[in-house]
Amino acid sequence: MLLEEIKALKLKAIEDNKKNFPMHILEMGLNMLYKEPVNLKEVFSQGTCEILEIKNFNQDKSYEIGKNISALIINSDEVLLNGSLENISFAKESFNLPIIARDYFLEEYQVYLSRIYQADGIIIEPNLINDETLQKISLLSLAMGIEPIFNIRAQSDIERLKKFDFAGTFIFEDSNLISYIDKSKLNLFYDTDNKENLVKMGVKLFIRILI
Repeated sequence: MLLEEIKALKLKAIEDNKKNFPMHILEMGLNMLYKEPVNLKEVFSQGTCEILEIKNFNQDKSYEIGKNISALIINSDEVLLNGSLENISFAKESFNLPIIARDYFLEEYQVYLSRIYQADGIIIEPNLINDETLQKISLLSLAMGIEPIFNIRAQSDIERLKKFDFAGTFIFEDSNLISYIDKSKLNLFYDTDNKENLVKMGVKLFIRILI
């Protein structure tokens, strides 16, 4: 699916959400929250971490989450990723682990929703949004205590994000981009056959996929 098609479908879903949950309702919900998000930078700075990404999370299914898992990635997009916002809060309560929401973030409104459903981090696709929107979404999430994590699909994503001081946590889709990492950042790589080489390069944060 083309990027423009993804954006069109997602924007329509956002507008539908706004009708059901207008901003003043979200503000009321935010005022009722009593728990702060988990500081993912602290979690990821403790050494080697394994993050589990559950692709098709099902609330009726039982999952064995190992003691070595530091956080979960849960799809929160209902339109394209077969996920839901409710899955975020359900997984957090069920497993008592930090939850990272995977969605197509196009507007600040989505960050408010993620906070209400208790996300601790959000995955941002830089190639979907311009610099202004990227900055707005990222700074709002940081203000709420949610870690913005940038999905790196190409070298151009890295070059683009260099100008933003707030960009400190990255997911690398392609392990061949290892030569472009900044070791001062928190760099997450998928657990692949290349893991041994990644470890030698200093990578400590790995994502394992559970379908």
